Amino acid sequence: MTRLLEPSEVFHAFLDWQTGFEVEVLTAVAPRSAASGMRRLYADLPRLGSRIVRSAEGFVFEPPERTPTVERTEQGARVDGALSAFAVDVTGPGAIRVTGRVHHALCDVTGILSLVDHLLGLIGIAPEADSIPAELARDWPIAAERVLGGPQSADAIRQTRLFYSGAVGAPLKPAQPVTLHLDADLVRAIDHACSAAAISLTAVLATAAAPFVPGDSDNVLVGAPVDCRVFIDPARAQAIPPRVIGNGSHGALVRVPRSTRTSAEREAAAVHCDNELLDQLEAQTPAAPFRDGRCYLPEHNAPAQLVVSNARGAARRFSRLAEASKVLVLPESSIPALPMIAVNESPATGALDITLIADSADYTPTDARRFADALAHTLTEIREQQ
Repeated sequence: MTRLLEPSEVFHAFLDWQTGFEVEVLTAVAPRSAASGMRRLYADLPRLGSRIVRSAEGFVFEPPERTPTVERTEQGARVDGALSAFAVDVTGPGAIRVTGRVHHALCDVTGILSLVDHLLGLIGIAPEADSIPAELARDWPIAAERVLGGPQSADAIRQTRLFYSGAVGAPLKPAQPVTLHLDADLVRAIDHACSAAAISLTAVLATAAAPFVPGDSDNVLVGAPVDCRVFIDPARAQAIPPRVIGNGSHGALVRVPRSTRTSAEREAAAVHCDNELLDQLEAQTPAAPFRDGRCYLPEHNAPAQLVVSNARGAARRFSRLAEASKVLVLPESSIPALPMIAVNESPATGALDITLIADSADYTPTDARRFADALAHTLTEIREQQ
């Protein structure tokens, strides 16, 4: 269970940043004991119950001082540890609800959905479906460097580990999300309009948000997380399946003008944003940090000023979640000087939740509401153009 964190994990350990989730699955299958399934989850994947400590060599996953205890509840079961927490509610009519949090040093959005999918299998929902392979579960999370990376110097890895483990940051504040809910009909209309204009929802949100990001430069550096698991070649994927990787995502960085005022200017900026993003994907640029850990150091990689995380479709990759009535994965904290826009989809309906998370040091509640209203206005404008 004990191992040093890799460069792709240490930044999240430094931030001490956790991600919350809520997933609801409609099922006619009567689940087995939620408590026994949860115990199996923590036995199969022991690092879920671990802790992160600083050492002379860097951050380290270590066994907990006290093993997280699974408790039976009136609704089902729950467990609460330093790096993860899960609660299962089996009392809803024809539905199972799983909520909790997972430290971002352990895994990203895809990783969280993989864990929830695995847990549902353990409590009897489609137990024959694919899960995290038993022979690799004890090694979970496997660092992306092992699968997506290539040979890199030990000095580069050591430099990044020591930089972040030696730094001390201020505690993050609890997130104060502002959410726009788009029903399925509205989503279909927006999709149709985006398709007609040959632009993506990610680019639309980035260009609409850019004017609200503080700064004096002409452009905003936008980070668009990309699931780099798609870059694994088939031979390596057979040895280590993508769902065993913890953090397999890294952001493509795209410059977006903050001065767009008209719908035509925003559309042109969105097209440019998409073209730049596609160019980086074709060059596999988002996976580059897994091949050189120094990319995570500020002097080697300018930090993003805005993140647009579009997780739409992520749940559909898992058979037990493909028809989920609700999927919501959001940061539990805000990060100063880094507003985030998260897109979540309910697979059963196609409805979307677009959530803004901005730190109160940068945005007052009124500022955040204006920011969200601008996103809503742009989406309405896009829909009406079809």
